[in-house]
Amino acid sequence: MVCAWAEAGDGRYRDAVPGPSPRRVLVTRRLPSGGLDPLAEAGHDIVQRPDDQPFTHGELVRAASDADAIISVLTDRIDRAVIAGAPKLRVVANVAVGYDNIDLEAAATAGVAVCNTPGVLDDTTADLAFALILAASRLLGQGERDLRGGRWNGWAVDQYLGQDVHGATLGVVGYGRIGESPVTWTISTPCCGDPMSSASTSPWTTGPVVSSTAPGSAS
Repeated sequence: MVCAWAEAGDGRYRDAVPGPSPRRVLVTRRLPSGGLDPLAEAGHDIVQRPDDQPFTHGELVRAASDADAIISVLTDRIDRAVIAGAPKLRVVANVAVGYDNIDLEAAATAGVAVCNTPGVLDDTTADLAFALILAASRLLGQGERDLRGGRWNGWAVDQYLGQDVHGATLGVVGYGRIGESPVTWTISTPCCGDPMSSASTSPWTTGPVVSSTAPGSAS
């Protein structure tokens, strides 16, 4: 988790590091098992809904009013109303790479630290991107829908052929953390049959990068 320390408007920093006394932590949505264990073991008071229903904005303002910390997700709007209504608030930890749901200016004015989790889903997102490539190329969605709809009557040679992925060129538009993920390059490494080749472009590179195996061979 990465935090940006926000200076309070009067030139002082709020104490963003929990002291020895328990703090009240508002958790807006259910987290994966074990995610809150460090807070619970430290004796902090964890406040969350048992049914995992998202807070409305009004409910969020009221729930945050006595919180020392908020653990939020991208669908939570942590705006000036939430921050101004929480005088004890010291940190907002966003369970996401992005943080455009948080009013950074309001947080800076109040001296509240804002944290995010960059990089944790880079390879996961690349996994899903390649899953979609395979599904679209091999007509997996059409086949699944026909099977469930009772429209599949048996095997045929020319059925659901789709297009080959091996030997194709993978285009990566935006060569950022996900684009240059090891997963992206792994799919172009030979394992069975012809490898894919990869071509990428990004505003932050001088031109397209083309490789048939791994990043080290790009030119």
